Order: sequence, then C-alpha cells, then structure tokens
Amino acid sequence: MPVVPAYLTSAGPPVPEALAALRAAGHRRIAVAAHLPAPGRFTQALAGCGAWTVSEPPADHPRVARLVLERYEASARGTAAVRAARLAC
Repeated sequence: MPVVPAYLTSAGPPVPEALAALRAAGHRRIAVAAHLPAPGRFTQALAGCGAWTVSEPPADHPRVARLVLERYEASARGTAAVRAARLAC
C-alpha cells in the first residue's frame, strides 16, 4: 500500500492532487488518515475530499485528554521549579 503525504494548507501536494495521483496509479479505495486534533474547518474539507474513508479527529478520546492533562501538569511543575530556582539565586 502506498502512503503519500497531502496537505490542506499552503504546503503541497494538496489532498485532491494526491488523491488524483493515487487514482491514476489504479488505487480505488483510498483512505485518508487525518492528523487533525479536533473537528473544524479542515475536517469538514476532508469529509468532502472524495476519499473512500477519512479518519475522525481524536480530540474527544479519553486517552488524548489524559495525555494533554499530564503534559500540562508536567509543564506546570517545571515552571514552578524554574521559578523556585530563580528565587533561590
């Protein structure tokens, strides 16, 4: 199975071009694995791109929410440690 990058932004190739190239190579059931964190304008654009299927954004998955919270907490702890070190100087 070929995997090709495609973009909805100014980077290229754009999604329609990548889909057309895959179809020209004989592929008919083309899936798009979206790397978009939440629903919105880009996921709506992908929904109408003509692919056989498009993945859903992972935004509301409990593991994603847990990961975001863990990283926020780690960042907050790191920020507190940096402030404490500055005060000690």
